Amino acid sequence: MADIYYKIAKTDSVTRQMRQISSEMADVAESLKEQREVASEVEKQINDRKKEVIDIQQEVKNHNTQAITVLRIFSCVVFAFTGGFSLITGSLNNLSRLSKQKSFLFFSVLLVLCTALIDTIYMLLRAARNYSSTSQGHLSGFVICNVICCIFAIGLFLLFLFCSFP
Repeated sequence: MADIYYKIAKTDSVTRQMRQISSEMADVAESLKEQREVASEVEKQINDRKKEVIDIQQEVKNHNTQAITVLRIFSCVVFAFTGGFSLITGSLNNLSRLSKQKSFLFFSVLLVLCTALIDTIYMLLRAARNYSSTSQGHLSGFVICNVICCIFAIGLFLLFLFCSFP
């Protein structure tokens, strides 16, 4: 009987130890589950940060491209100004040799060339403004200037034609 009682007591002790170990294992399993969730959240945050870094790098590349484009446009503006001024200066040097009829033709062609030069410069500056901000200037004043210059050019050409025929 004592032997049976000893075995039962031993079985109860082993059962309690097993329950305690089972409880500890459940706690460890719960802790591991929480750690996996935390690791998953950290991995998700790392992936989000990687995407943000890639987006920032792309924005930096875009800004560099825009800056280079703006510099190219302004260099074109400088070339347009200097090229236009040298054309006008060279033409005005020969002005004293022109007759009255040819001077009308000269000025009409000069107005057309100036209008083309101004249009080119305006388009370059408008493109530069497009890269620097979203607001664009008004086009109506520019169109009116073009129309007036073209009317003067046509008028001078008509004067040339009128003076050419006796």
